[in-house]
Amino acid sequence: MFSKAKPATPDAPANGYSYVYGKPDASKQNACPLLPKTNCLYYKYDEEKQAYTQKVVCGAEAERPNVTKISPAPDRVETRIVTRNGKDYRDTVSTKCWNAKVSEWVKVEHKFSAPQFKLGVNTVIPNENALFKGDIQKKTSQSTENRVDYRETVEYIEANEKNILAVGEAKEGLISSGKPFVISTLPYEATKEQLAKEQQGASMVYKIFGFLALAIGFYLILNPIAALASIGGAIPLIGGLFNALSGIVGIMIIIAAVIIAAIMTVILTIVFKVLRAITDNLLAVIAITIVVGLAAFYLLGMIGGSPA
Repeated sequence: MFSKAKPATPDAPANGYSYVYGKPDASKQNACPLLPKTNCLYYKYDEEKQAYTQKVVCGAEAERPNVTKISPAPDRVETRIVTRNGKDYRDTVSTKCWNAKVSEWVKVEHKFSAPQFKLGVNTVIPNENALFKGDIQKKTSQSTENRVDYRETVEYIEANEKNILAVGEAKEGLISSGKPFVISTLPYEATKEQLAKEQQGASMVYKIFGFLALAIGFYLILNPIAALASIGGAIPLIGGLFNALSGIVGIMIIIAAVIIAAIMTVILTIVFKVLRAITDNLLAVIAITIVVGLAAFYLLGMIGGSPA
């Protein structure tokens, strides 16, 4: 949707999904926390305190920097079912545990402020659903009060003479929503590039998880074949042959699952892009379908001839 935004000038009211870029005029002075004598066009403020809890932690969790070990605790014993060469075995795993003091940051206060501002004759009303992009400043400070540690963090855009981009659903010059609703310190093309990079990173993570899920799913579907081959392992004299066959089948199943998952990932990616193109150009698709349908009826009418 962001790439479909239409340009609008600050001199005229925007309508539809549009973007406006210009110098903001904020009628309300908005003081920033942690920043004396500084006015902000947007800020998000969080105050946290460090809280301590005593609990039992095991394994890798006990090695985290925020964990202080106090004394050993009973080991955590788990029984798992593992599959080797097509056979299921019970495997007991013991994990070292500790009584420990764990420190965590707990949110105490949250503030959000983004007063409305004008871009020419257009009024922009930000909210927490807006995506704030570009040159977002961040400042963090820590303090101690009554032997409790506090941490304050503020993200902000300072109100100055820099231009601001607003992208959203406009109605007679009022912009207060949109999918996405974006406010940025960068021009339109630079903001678009930043959003594209963020989406590419998220898309790659989804593809990796999707591929792994497909591979595991196909492996679980095909694995009973190896289990059936391993049944012959109990047959005297030739049982070793069946066990070897079971191992070979298991390796082939893993390879097949990976190949099928790769093919399905490519197919689903193509299908998603086609559906995305259709939804982004829905009106054009409907118009083409109507034209093609009318043309087909016309041709069929010509081929069929006139009734006697």
